[in-house]
Amino acid sequence: MRQIKKGDVVYCDPPYAPLSNTAYFTGYASGGFNWEQQIELAEWARKLSGQGIKVVISNHNIKSITDLYKNGGAAMEQFKVTRTISCLANNRVKVGELLAVFQP
Repeated sequence: MRQIKKGDVVYCDPPYAPLSNTAYFTGYASGGFNWEQQIELAEWARKLSGQGIKVVISNHNIKSITDLYKNGGAAMEQFKVTRTISCLANNRVKVGELLAVFQP
């Protein structure tokens, strides 16, 4: 983040916030990715947009995330996606996802 310069566009695809209390999939980030780090990422995005850098972040469309990004001044696009990680194809359902856009 510290190497980014004015005019750049940054896309962040962090470990998504869990959809439920048992749906934590943050293990692909070394040491996990907790709520404080979600907040830190949103703060970086807000700060960078203030420096002329557009930042786009994807995440689950859940209240805690939409509140976090909305309070940071992001515009949001919300849509449904199908996840293919369930081993039981019949149990796969569409879930809400969003793109938060922090404009310069």
